[in-house]
Amino acid sequence: MSAAVQGERAARKLLCVADGSVEARLAVVFAARRAALTGAGLVILRAVEPIESGLWATLGGSIRDRVADEAERDLQLLSDAARPVLGADPELVVREGETGQQIRAVIDADPAIKTLVLAAAGGRSGPGPLVSAAARGGLHGGSRAVVVMIVPGDLDDAAVLALAS
Repeated sequence: MSAAVQGERAARKLLCVADGSVEARLAVVFAARRAALTGAGLVILRAVEPIESGLWATLGGSIRDRVADEAERDLQLLSDAARPVLGADPELVVREGETGQQIRAVIDADPAIKTLVLAAAGGRSGPGPLVSAAARGGLHGGSRAVVVMIVPGDLDDAAVLALAS
């Protein structure tokens, strides 16, 4: 493999979203396996909804601290799931704002991100808001396109790892 191809491959990243869903973990495990097999990196994004500034004045930083702690816990749990599969620590990103907008912003800010990996929810409730938005084209609109992979949400880890291989 040429040095240029190796450099390009090492510069590739997959992006997953920590949204508190069970399916997010499946997306992370799948993406970690794909990244390990291809020499890519893994980024896990947690978007937190902004809280009105007037509310901060009343309640101080307690809500902001609680939201930040919850985001860090979510990211740490997903990082713990990714690490043994990836063989390295994923890049963890917390951004304030609506999830779809933050997905686009992270993709636009990091040209190494080539793939967004989501997992569909199982059951009758539908595939989930992020997968639905991706299917409608609602996660596009940034300055560049990326591949969107959707992992079936009704698989166990062994099936997800086999699918990713």
